[in-house]
Amino acid sequence: MTIQDLERYWAVMKSHPLMPPGSTTINPSFIHGGRHPAFVADECKLWLTVHMVPGETYASVEKEIEAYLLAACQADPWLKNNPVQFSWGGRSMFRDTGEIFPASPISDDSKQTLALKRAHEAVFKKSQPVSIMPSVTDAGWFAEAGIPVAIYGPGDLAQAHTVNESIGWGDVMNAAKVYARLLVDWCGTE
Repeated sequence: MTIQDLERYWAVMKSHPLMPPGSTTINPSFIHGGRHPAFVADECKLWLTVHMVPGETYASVEKEIEAYLLAACQADPWLKNNPVQFSWGGRSMFRDTGEIFPASPISDDSKQTLALKRAHEAVFKKSQPVSIMPSVTDAGWFAEAGIPVAIYGPGDLAQAHTVNESIGWGDVMNAAKVYARLLVDWCGTE
């Protein structure tokens, strides 16, 4: 039983109409252990970045991961008596090495989404499909506070957070036009 096995199980069992299968990833993104290369490590910490489907709560996902890993510990002679310990969340990924980003529900027929789609169509002369952002964002926190949210921006997501992250000026200008059109439409004024 590995974390990857749980991730593969989720790929089959968890779905959302706007997300491709396998979007519920479990990324072991940061590992810290030991004090010095010459010493046997006294602890090892693993930071997981988990992508959830809208409608799930981070508390339920935490419990699912904990139950899975504790069951795996039962199959190992040493881990059975020394099971893994969990510490979830944190105030800052830089301070506490972990943050929670809940999934955000999405509605392709909310007035906010429809206004954004109209603005995009006015600028690009083609429709913008509604989909799920395949990355962590603050959108889920807004949604949990009852604030409708849509994520929209210029550029290619594959460029985000890369060594040579970049965006073209044309993309920035077109996004500015969409934002301006959205504000005019939303506020009802020219």
